[in-house]
Amino acid sequence: MSSCTDINSVARSGKSINTTAAEIERFLGATVFMSSVRYPRIKMYWQRALQIPLVCGTMTRDRYFKIRSSLKVVVDTDVSDDVKKDDSLWKVRPLLDRIRTGCLNQVQPAVVSIDEQIIPFTGMCRMKQYVPQKPNPIGLKNFVVARPDGLVVDFVVYRGANSFRPVPLELKLGVGGTVVAHLSD
Repeated sequence: MSSCTDINSVARSGKSINTTAAEIERFLGATVFMSSVRYPRIKMYWQRALQIPLVCGTMTRDRYFKIRSSLKVVVDTDVSDDVKKDDSLWKVRPLLDRIRTGCLNQVQPAVVSIDEQIIPFTGMCRMKQYVPQKPNPIGLKNFVVARPDGLVVDFVVYRGANSFRPVPLELKLGVGGTVVAHLSD
C-alpha cells in the first residue's frame, strides 16, 4: 500500500509523499480508532480542546489528509482490463485477500454461523445495497462465517449473481442456499 500510495501521489501531484509501511499501519490504526470514537468532522481529532493523543500523536493532521488523498492498494495500470471487467472489487482485492487469509488462519470450530452484514458505505459504488432491517442499512453486503464468540473466520463480499460459484439450477437454492453452499466449503 505504501508504494502504491507513493506512485499515486506522483501521478496526481508530481511529487511523492514518501510513505512507509509503518506509517500506513499507523494511518490505518488511527482511521479504525476514529471509526469507533466518532467526531462530526475528522479535523476535530487534532483540535486542542478535543484532541485524542492516540490520533494526534500518531501523525499530524496535514500528513493524515495527504496520505488519505493519495491512498491506493493497487496501481491501476498494473491491473489488466480483463481483471477490471471481471472483478468489481479489483481496486481493493489485495487488501481483501490479506484480510480473508487472516480470517482463514483462525481456529476453525465445528459449529459456525453464516450471516449477512452490511459494511457501512455511503459513497459512490454500484454494489451498494439498501437493507432496511440493518442498523446501518446502506453499504456493501457481506456474507460471513463466524464462530460462536463472533469472530469472523471467512467472508465473501456480495457482488451480485457472480459472487458465488454456479450451482445446478435444479437445486433451486436461491441466494441464501447458494451462500450457505459456497461458504460451507
